Amino acid sequence: IRGDVIILKNYAHIETVDGKKMYQTVGEHCRAVAEIMGEHCKGLGMYHLGYLTGLLHDMRMCTRAFQNYLLSGDDKKRGRIDHSTAAAKYIFVGQEATCAGDCDAKEIIGMVVMSHHSTLQNFFGPDYSSDYIRRLDNKDLPGYDECVANYFDPVNGVATREEITELFVAAGKECQALYDRYVEM
Repeated sequence: IRGDVIILKNYAHIETVDGKKMYQTVGEHCRAVAEIMGEHCKGLGMYHLGYLTGLLHDMRMCTRAFQNYLLSGDDKKRGRIDHSTAAAKYIFVGQEATCAGDCDAKEIIGMVVMSHHSTLQNFFGPDYSSDYIRRLDNKDLPGYDECVANYFDPVNGVATREEITELFVAAGKECQALYDRYVEM
């Protein structure tokens, strides 16, 4: 308890094993996914891009709405809470792009995060509309401010803003290096 606010852990998954409930926090889940994604992307020279994508992918699970859904155990609500757009929006508006590689990193992370429970989203459709941009531009994205605050909470958060910024800078450099190698071909 901090002041008059009760701080609870944010859970990503609850499973029953041998009759016992097992809880995985959002931090544990996102860090595990980050390690796996970083390792898978290492061979492409994109370790930090993969790691950062995994670390951010379930950011909106850090909301009361998602926690209420998860703890209710109501599978009928499965998929009704958008828990992927918030991370894409955060990387898009919360990180300053200082080079073309940063812009590429923003787009790649955003697309992967938004698509992680579906097929890869179209950046632009045949009519030049963009569901990706529409989702990012949603001024009233439910729970956005809450999830950002909870994700970076010093007690129960997943990461620090400094860690995300350092990873983003490294990911931007990786994207720029990949682009430079491609141009040299």
